[in-house]
Amino acid sequence: MVEIRADPPHLLEIFPWEIKKVLTNRDVGFFGGLELSQEQVYYHIFKYWDEKMASLVIHRGGHVPIVMRDLDTNTEHELFFKKWTSDENYVIHTYWKREFVARRGLKEGMLIGMYWNISSSCFCFSVLNNSHVSHR
Repeated sequence: MVEIRADPPHLLEIFPWEIKKVLTNRDVGFFGGLELSQEQVYYHIFKYWDEKMASLVIHRGGHVPIVMRDLDTNTEHELFFKKWTSDENYVIHTYWKREFVARRGLKEGMLIGMYWNISSSCFCFSVLNNSHVSHR
């Protein structure tokens, strides 16, 4: 006898994509930076950072240098992370457009994944789906 399941087992993901994001026009536009919500930042980034570094971004409006490792191309890029002054969101900027949008051909609607790598203190990045995904 063979059991046929209506819901097949799911394979475990190799990387812990704590942040999955469908790219918006703001993320890939002319003045774009990769925008992250307050929830994404608090639950998936600041929990790994020391208090001094998080405080610099939250309370002082500082730009914190970060490294973003592109796992698809095995390259590392130096960018900056800050809190938008106009709302509660955060942004990865300065060279985002050149190093990711232009270099990787990122477009609105693509699905990306990211996580903070605690052992190397950097963001890990990948394009999870390069076809356009509908906004939900």
